[in-house]
Amino acid sequence: MPLFRETPPFPKDPLYRMILGVLVFSSLASIAISLLADNRWNEPVLAKVAGYAALVSLVGYFAVRLLGQRQARRRQPEQDPEQDNDGNA
Repeated sequence: MPLFRETPPFPKDPLYRMILGVLVFSSLASIAISLLADNRWNEPVLAKVAGYAALVSLVGYFAVRLLGQRQARRRQPEQDPEQDNDGNA
């Protein structure tokens, strides 16, 4: 098994969904830490760092979503090569 993929993951692949899940979890955890650090722990530096980490995670999430949609459009003709433009087999 190679250590790399020959093509980027398709949006329905488990790897793609796992990447999105990790980015969402990271964003939510960073937001929770930021809120707790600001309100409960009285640590403004930690709140600021966690807030920036949440922003970076959200930017990464939207970037991966954009790349996945672009890859889906690029692979659209590959999905069913036996159908013509009218949808007939």
